[in-house]
Amino acid sequence: MEFWGIELGTSSQNRQTGTAEAKKTAGALKADGYEFASHSWGHIGFKVSTVQSVLNDDELWDKGMKPILGPTDLFVYPFGQDLAGVEEYSGAKFNNLYNRGFRYFANVDGSQPSWIQVHAKYVRGKRAGTLVDTECSTTLNFSPICSQFLMSGTKRVQHL
Repeated sequence: MEFWGIELGTSSQNRQTGTAEAKKTAGALKADGYEFASHSWGHIGFKVSTVQSVLNDDELWDKGMKPILGPTDLFVYPFGQDLAGVEEYSGAKFNNLYNRGFRYFANVDGSQPSWIQVHAKYVRGKRAGTLVDTECSTTLNFSPICSQFLMSGTKRVQHL
């Protein structure tokens, strides 16, 4: 597997060396103010996948990416497949993501206007890169991250 042009390799020695190099790159980006979001391990459709597929994908992310990027509370759904409609999140898939520490959820569907919901336990929005707009910028404070999730130059929601 290759990540940021760094071969992570299949042998434990190659993987250890590649992971150490990738961690340095991640550290340099974090030092510049970037945060990282999960976009899943296998780029699966979370809405249509089984609960077990979501659990397996999350475990692979934890084993493969978390050692490099560190923990994150930001999740960007592949394919623009949010877990729900306009109703509040619930169910096993959301509970799994929430229990893994995710608090900010967005999708990458650019075909619809952007929107945002602020709940007591999480924030969700439509269209990575457009969660912060003039309507909510006075009450919501976000920080920049490195996966087109939020607009840069702002601060993170403080109430969570």
